[in-house]
Amino acid sequence: MRSLYEQALPLMKEPGTVPEAIEKLRLIVKVQPDFQEATYALGYAYFLNGELDEAIEAWNLTVEADP
Repeated sequence: MRSLYEQALPLMKEPGTVPEAIEKLRLIVKVQPDFQEATYALGYAYFLNGELDEAIEAWNLTVEADP
């Protein structure tokens, strides 16, 4: 999962590739929901994509993993 995470991060730098980053990060979170870096990055990717409700949900997962 770490390598998929590392592939997703650079995709968040360009607006046109943010949806691809979201796909990769969603897969990671689905398989490993306690991967806090991925849940946080997913929230940020959603934020960049203008999907604020989804961003908040992802960030809530981050907090729930380590309150």
